[in-house]
Amino acid sequence: RDLHSFPTRRSSDLVALARSLDRFNVQTYYPSTAVAGSGWDSWFSSPLSGESATTPIATDDTLSRYAAAGIPAAKLGFGMAFYAICYGGGITGPHQPTSAATPILGGDNQYPLSRFFAAGGTFDASAASARHRDATAQVPYLSLPAVVNDGGCGAGTQYITYDDETSIAAKGAFSKSRGYGGIILWTLQEGWLPSNASGGRGPNALMQALRAGFLQ
Repeated sequence: RDLHSFPTRRSSDLVALARSLDRFNVQTYYPSTAVAGSGWDSWFSSPLSGESATTPIATDDTLSRYAAAGIPAAKLGFGMAFYAICYGGGITGPHQPTSAATPILGGDNQYPLSRFFAAGGTFDASAASARHRDATAQVPYLSLPAVVNDGGCGAGTQYITYDDETSIAAKGAFSKSRGYGGIILWTLQEGWLPSNASGGRGPNALMQALRAGFLQ
């Protein structure tokens, strides 16, 4: 959760609780970061920045609210998911209006990055022109020219948002530059890639990106 939705008294309670904790980890990844309807535009699974009226959740804004409330930055950990999410309903990329009928698909267990990056999958088959990276949120995404019936999404999609080695590095740089306590993952095994992963990635490519970004 983030402090947009907590009343003042609840914020004070969390600050008091943090004094007894070694770490205070925040779920800054889907399903906390992307919602269909209620005035939300299509967004990302684990955006670093870009909070706005129609994309209300981003890691930098959320953590700055906790720190401003009095939780030490060094205790604060933010999160990312080792799975991709997909939008249906005609959504082709980020920053597009959604409705309550807009499906958000994929996610935990359904579309682990081990499946997303596998040879022969939607990512592997996508053209370079379909692969994008948002300079503000600092995450990659696919914007496909036609609907793809992707089994990881469970239905047709043209927009898939995920994390990769470059976005992991950006998260590590962000954490270090702000003095935060690091990152949490949901879940490690979903990021262990098959031996034939797209782009020649090794099975531990994402793990090595975490090591380089956060530990070295």
